[in-house]
Amino acid sequence: PGRLAFVQQIFIGDVQGCAREFRQLIRRARDRFGEDCEIWQVGDLVNKGPENLAALELMREEVDRGGGHFVLGNHDLHLIRVLAGIVPLFPGDSLRDVQESAEAADWLAWLRSQPLVVPLFIDEAPALMVHAAVHPHWTLPRCVERASAVEKRLSSPEQDDWVGLLETLPRRSESVMEGKVAGSEAELRDDLGRFLTCRSVDPGKPGRWSGRPPDGDATAWHASWRLAGHDYGIVYGHWAQQRLVVAPGLRGLDTGCVYAHIGEDETGTGCLTAWLPDSARGDASGRASPFDCPDESFWRVEPEKPYLSGSEPYTYQPGPPRKGIEVPHASYRGGARSRAGREVVVVSGLPRSGTSMWMQMLRAGGISLLADDARLADEDNPRGYLEWEPVKRLRENDSWLDESAGRAVKVVAPLLRDLPPRHRYAVLFSQRELAEVVASQRAMLRRLGHEPEADPEASFEEILGRELSRVVDWIDAAANVRAFFVDYAAVVRDPLEAAVSVSA
Repeated sequence: PGRLAFVQQIFIGDVQGCAREFRQLIRRARDRFGEDCEIWQVGDLVNKGPENLAALELMREEVDRGGGHFVLGNHDLHLIRVLAGIVPLFPGDSLRDVQESAEAADWLAWLRSQPLVVPLFIDEAPALMVHAAVHPHWTLPRCVERASAVEKRLSSPEQDDWVGLLETLPRRSESVMEGKVAGSEAELRDDLGRFLTCRSVDPGKPGRWSGRPPDGDATAWHASWRLAGHDYGIVYGHWAQQRLVVAPGLRGLDTGCVYAHIGEDETGTGCLTAWLPDSARGDASGRASPFDCPDESFWRVEPEKPYLSGSEPYTYQPGPPRKGIEVPHASYRGGARSRAGREVVVVSGLPRSGTSMWMQMLRAGGISLLADDARLADEDNPRGYLEWEPVKRLRENDSWLDESAGRAVKVVAPLLRDLPPRHRYAVLFSQRELAEVVASQRAMLRRLGHEPEADPEASFEEILGRELSRVVDWIDAAANVRAFFVDYAAVVRDPLEAAVSVSA
């Protein structure tokens, strides 16, 4: 009596010495759930922030009471190397409070005993918690097997065993590991680096990985992982530049609490984030999986003041968008849940925003299209418009939708609200900078021999912006619609990542 019927799992992103914010989340959890909750932390408890020793003590208290789970992050491993005398403190490190504590040797032993991955179930769904990444082709048991071999060496009572493993750590694969002796020093070190630092992989040879964000032919590790169609989800951290990642099968929780100095850069960083899967258990949402989207089950704590100025050595700085940066959480909109095969797939957006491009991509991915040749390919769309003439008369006759489940059709944004409520819709909404849309539309008019009219009192961009706002409001309010908003520039920059996100 008085206890919950379930134990609430609370996953917390990279703390990095921000003990005050970590403590706030734990207290909020205890106030809300009492002893009926578990604290799961994705690694990088320490470094950069001001209270590393306190952060360690908070996590260890949760572990010792049986309600805490923690995986090593790259900064935690760096602390192990510092405490073991393998490396000195680096410029920008804030680990001196742990290094100079009377319990430094005890912290070294405790950290060496911590896992690299933790398998678990989230509401009966299999999942894995890891700091950075896993090999895209590994099953969940394979991940555990590979991590266990490294953990055994790292926790060995023989100092030479684990010191030798940590003397040099790769930031990229030194070579493709196929053909290496299983359990060899090279393989263990490569696996350790991947679990704790990987961000990108070579799609053709996923044995090749790097700790750098993807560039060139490389792609984000999770793009290749999702292409493999695994039956487990992953909760991870490590990649503050990605912001909060809320995607099917993935929750990336590093929102850079210690990097609050870049909070005004609109990157979504600068807070400590917790994910509470199924915290609304018992509602009628009909969620098929805790990794479904959209998902609003998050708590956030922002620092009262920035911990870093941005000028410190090795401090992450914001920059232009890069490949492999997942779509922001706000890209998932609408109240409907997935019903595979029973939805009409609707490609929408403003004219000249990339809708024809997405129709081509869906067709290449095996989706049957509703399209005709009423509007032929031309200089503005050399691969065709892939439109369906009956859409223009949607308000007068929508009977063709009755046989359209599982197929894709283009419906421009102003016509979306004419879709009848008796069907369910999965909307792929292509967004593009309004100035680019206007410029493209005017260039098309000129090629057709029409001189665009001068702007009315309200600019064309303002008119389009208001129309977009009305469409988004309609999507949010419609119980039969779910939508995924994709950025045109991001698709051009990284088409594989965009295709994987839409496929998922």
